[in-house]
Amino acid sequence: MKLRARKASNPTKSNQKKRKKLAEVRNNSKGQSSGSDESQSSESDSSDSDTSQEDVVEISKVNKSQNVPDSNKNQSATSATDSTSTQQPPRQNKAPPADKSDTNTLNISSKSDIQRKTTSDIWEHYKPVGKGEEKRAICNYCRANMSAKSSCGTTPLWRHLDRCKNFSTQSKQTLLKMTSGSGTTPSNWTFNQEECRELLTKLIIADEKPFKSVEHPIFKAFLAALQPRFKLHGRITVKKDIIKMYNSMKAKVSREISEADRVALTTDLWTSSNQTPFMVVSAHFISPDWILKKRVISFKELPPPHSGIAIADQLICTIIDWKILDKVSFITVDNASANNVAVARVSTILKEKSQRPPDLNCEFLHLRCAAHVINLVVKDAFQIISSAIARIRSSVQYVKSTPSHKQKFQEAIAMARLPSQALPSTDVATRWNSTYLMLKSALPYREAFSFLSIQDSGYTHCPTPNEWDEILAMKDFLSIFNTATLNLGMTHHPTAHVLYKNMVKIENHLKQAANGGPDHIANLINPMEQKFNKYWEVMKDFAEIAVVFDPRYKIDIIEFNLSVKHNSDQAAISCEMGEIKKKIYSWYNQISSQAKTQNESTKSISTPSQSQPSAQEEVPEDIDEAHFKKFLAGKKSNMGVASSTAELDLYLQEATLDTNSKPFDVLKWWSINSLRFPVLSTLARQILTAPMTSIASESAFSTGGRILSDYRSRLSPGTLEALVCGKDWIDTDEGISGDGNGLLDALFGL
Repeated sequence: MKLRARKASNPTKSNQKKRKKLAEVRNNSKGQSSGSDESQSSESDSSDSDTSQEDVVEISKVNKSQNVPDSNKNQSATSATDSTSTQQPPRQNKAPPADKSDTNTLNISSKSDIQRKTTSDIWEHYKPVGKGEEKRAICNYCRANMSAKSSCGTTPLWRHLDRCKNFSTQSKQTLLKMTSGSGTTPSNWTFNQEECRELLTKLIIADEKPFKSVEHPIFKAFLAALQPRFKLHGRITVKKDIIKMYNSMKAKVSREISEADRVALTTDLWTSSNQTPFMVVSAHFISPDWILKKRVISFKELPPPHSGIAIADQLICTIIDWKILDKVSFITVDNASANNVAVARVSTILKEKSQRPPDLNCEFLHLRCAAHVINLVVKDAFQIISSAIARIRSSVQYVKSTPSHKQKFQEAIAMARLPSQALPSTDVATRWNSTYLMLKSALPYREAFSFLSIQDSGYTHCPTPNEWDEILAMKDFLSIFNTATLNLGMTHHPTAHVLYKNMVKIENHLKQAANGGPDHIANLINPMEQKFNKYWEVMKDFAEIAVVFDPRYKIDIIEFNLSVKHNSDQAAISCEMGEIKKKIYSWYNQISSQAKTQNESTKSISTPSQSQPSAQEEVPEDIDEAHFKKFLAGKKSNMGVASSTAELDLYLQEATLDTNSKPFDVLKWWSINSLRFPVLSTLARQILTAPMTSIASESAFSTGGRILSDYRSRLSPGTLEALVCGKDWIDTDEGISGDGNGLLDALFGL
């Protein structure tokens, strides 16, 4: 008790080495062998060498205060300490080391040398509430509310922690981690085996890891060092986890699709590295909150022959599996003849089996892939200047083949006084835009290639001046095709409303090039124009309807282009505009009729419970009141007939939207205006769902050899589908866009 009084009387002047020695005596009394005791004993060992005679005297005073013989000083000190504290967890407060220049003299020149640690480690286990004498401590484990005023010290808190049953079970799992956004603030984290296992499964799917990677010794060592409690399973269990996760995610995606009014599909075929054919199907739909979504819903092997009937059967199986027989509105495919047969067969089945077949008797069920049409047109252009392209390709490959060639080319760039930039890019045989980009990147180095041909006798591929002119003209000519492909190839933004504008630009571009372009360009225009017109005529009707639902253009942009086409011939313009309006109003009337039928069926279901009063409420209806109701019903009926197209009329009469060239979100506009145009917005939602390319399905194959590698091609069909679909779903949920190679391959490698 004398020792306590002495501390209370002058705590700031107590020698720090005394405190360390006293802490050693207390801790040694418990006989603990945990890791924390080992760390404390090491501190005691380091302080023993600096123990002064004054420390020994102080310890002797503690023993005498308990009437213990000198021969048992250490044991007595331990007993004295235990009498005031019952097996509390060891404190880990560490005093700063004493100045070793003089172990017998207390150095008070620096306040930090003698100041106590202001915050005890006990607060890692409690939440402080209040201040001063009203301060309380809430246990993190059992939520006990204890006094924490300064006069009580931290001993009661340590004592409670030692007795807390929840702490004894959770302390083995609790680790300290840094809170996000802070490098020093710790927070409690509880290890969860199942959560970690699920994240590992996601990693393997999303990053296309081999199943055997979990059995790699270094990976095992890494996880053991990161979290020894995590139980790592082998490749067989990983496969089971993937299938389990796929089924769970499939149920979630199915719920999303069930909430959509209409669903558009894209499909494509691919052959893996081991020549196994696969067919992929993607679903596109707009959610109730007007967000366009894309999900890969099927990835199955398609045995030969790859006939239209086989493709159709696979499509129907997918439609039935996902319960969207009454939701399918569009199918976008490339121009292969087998696809024409497949979509025609699906159309017949939908007409017969679906309770809600595609509108207008499936007239627009089959949509052509715009990117594929553009690709067919561009390939004809490359054939005209194939020799110039071959020289550019050889030149780029030459300067990149060896370090010495690269060095010589850098010297040629310096001689031409050109800025040092990235070297020209090489092209890929399966992507036409890579050839376009190769030509574009090589043109700035025209003079450098000329200097290189003079300096390096081994370089014999330099294009002639005429060929350089051809390449320049071709680069400018193909620019609009590249832009259109990118605009129409977006998968997370609507593209139906921009199809008309992009295709009309290409149409006008071809006409202008035929009339006033360079000779070598004019010579290739005729076959390109014929091929373009062949497909554009089939696509034009849908494109004209879709652009009307862009409030920036509406029907006015069609009228403008017709006036240019017919040289302001009003008779011809009126004739074509009449046909276009007829199709728009026909589609709108069908949607309006469906909405009316649905409303009437809803009323018929709800009317009986609301219109049958009890016997006590039956009152004879006034004759004049009955006639008045009949009059109102007739008036409403007449108004309904007269205003059946009121929404569409109003929308077309209103001025087009001026966006001042700012980015425009067409779905957001319709979301805001859906209350003004309830029927028209339903039609807009359906049309804007349609994708203008089949790129979403083709990009599922990524870079071809990465997902469908030799290893993955040997997996069972069910596992392979789980991997491909699962990756698409995880990437979408996590907002992972990838490196874009898969999308580019699909865009320009058709």
